[in-house]
Order: sequence, then structure tokens, then C-alpha cells
Amino acid sequence: MARGGFFAGLQRAARVAARENERRARQSAREHAALGRRVEQARKAESRARTEMVKADAAHRKLRKREAQEAHVETMLADVEERNQQLAEVYEDIDTLLEATLSRDDHVDLNTLRVVVTHPPFDRTDLEIRTPEPAPIPN
Repeated sequence: MARGGFFAGLQRAARVAARENERRARQSAREHAALGRRVEQARKAESRARTEMVKADAAHRKLRKREAQEAHVETMLADVEERNQQLAEVYEDIDTLLEATLSRDDHVDLNTLRVVVTHPPFDRTDLEIRTPEPAPIPN
């Protein structure tokens, strides 16, 4: 016969089951705590990654902004050089014109350019008669 009888066996089985349930509950609590720690670590890692990403984006933006400013300055300098070159060409043309003009006497008598106008005779003699004044308006 079994030791202690039927009820003792049931009690023993109940104690074993209770210990097993308690062990499973502790194991489940440990796993839950470990999972909570992993989730918290993942959240912290994500937060750090986002912070680093923002910092990297800010640094990247600063770099792009600096590059854009440098490109703008280079463009403006090239524009200045082009305008200076155009001015130099204009000045050279003016100097050449002045040299060519000053080397000879280009005096122009403006009186020779005047045109003497001779008007044709006025052939409307009917317009030479004065128009009579209008009669006064009666009150």
C-alpha cells in the first residue's frame, strides 16, 4: 500500500503542485522583470539614438549651411570678377576712343549744320480777313 494513504498522497501532490506553481510564478515574475528591463533599455537606447540623430542632423545642417555659405561667397566673388572684367573692357574702349579722338582735330562748325528754312507763300487770302465779333447775348 502507498505510504500514508490516499489523502496523504493527495496532500503531497497538492504541496508539490503548489511548489511547482510557486516556482512557475517566480520564474514568470523574473521573466516579466527581465522583459521590463529590456523594454526600458530599448527605450533608453531609442532616446539616445534620437538625441544623437538630432545632434547629427544639426551638425549635418551646420555643415550644409556652411557649404552653402561658402558656395554663395564663391558665386559672389565670381560675379564681382566678371563685372570688373566688363568694366575693364568698357574703360579700355573709352581710352581707345579718347586716344583716337585726341590725336586729330575733329572740330565741327555747328553753323554749317543749320538749315535755313524758307516758307512757301501763304496762298489762302480768304483767311487774312478778320472774323467779325459775335453779337452780344440779350439779357
